[in-house]
Amino acid sequence: MKTITRINLFAISLPVVLLLGFLIFGGSVVIFAMWSTMLTGAIQVILSLILALKTKGNRQILRYISFVAIYFVMLYTESVLGAFPFTKTAVFNQVFFGLSVTIPVVLAIYLTMIIYDLEGGKMTQKQKP
Repeated sequence: MKTITRINLFAISLPVVLLLGFLIFGGSVVIFAMWSTMLTGAIQVILSLILALKTKGNRQILRYISFVAIYFVMLYTESVLGAFPFTKTAVFNQVFFGLSVTIPVVLAIYLTMIIYDLEGGKMTQKQKP
């Protein structure tokens, strides 16, 4: 479990460290920070699948996986709806952009809370005979 916690900590801190590198090295680091956020999402999805198998279907983990699936369905639906006139309005674009930026951050925080909750004793707690 400590390995999963450390991998998650690395995945979350990588974009932040690279973005802070922007202050020192300039604009080229921002591209790597954006790419590392995709890597963070991939790492967290893999970690959630590992945790789902390890905890035998913990409700919190399954809820996280379903939220991730809903997020990707939302992205796919928007790409399909992109041809319709109502999706070209400024309000629709602002709302969708806001959701597409904030939902991954919320999901990353949610999985981190789940991992620390599981590490804190619920998963590692021994059953009394």
